[in-house]
Amino acid sequence: MNFKVLIEDNQYNASKSVEIYNKFKAQGVNVIIGFGSTPGEACSANASKDQLPYFSWYSYASPSGYKPKPQYYWSLLPTIAESVTPMIKWFVTKKKQETGTPKLGIIAANVPSWQILRKPGLMDGYVESVGGKLVGIEMIPLAATDYSAQ
Repeated sequence: MNFKVLIEDNQYNASKSVEIYNKFKAQGVNVIIGFGSTPGEACSANASKDQLPYFSWYSYASPSGYKPKPQYYWSLLPTIAESVTPMIKWFVTKKKQETGTPKLGIIAANVPSWQILRKPGLMDGYVESVGGKLVGIEMIPLAATDYSAQ
């Protein structure tokens, strides 16, 4: 079996990802394997419309990836909200033994797939159901980090 693999860096950028998606589609690819929630979600509607399977790895599922039907966007992971519940439960259980009602805050990347954390009643409801108190959720913009020697 022969097949051709095309590779291009989306730089975790939604616009660049759509540009690459369109380029690959024009070249007749049969499947796209992409990296990251934001790039994948930027392409999800087109992938479903075009019936071009788009497998997104290292990305969370989110409502923007659920439409249109039929769904051709697939992610390995559940939503970020579902992913963090075991950690929250562990923390609340351990901390409650020491200090009473544990309080926690969430700092999250301001990307589409993580917006589900802000859905009213979701995270605060879960935290309260396991015995804690959610004091807030702060969405922060992604920024390039300078790792060069100082």
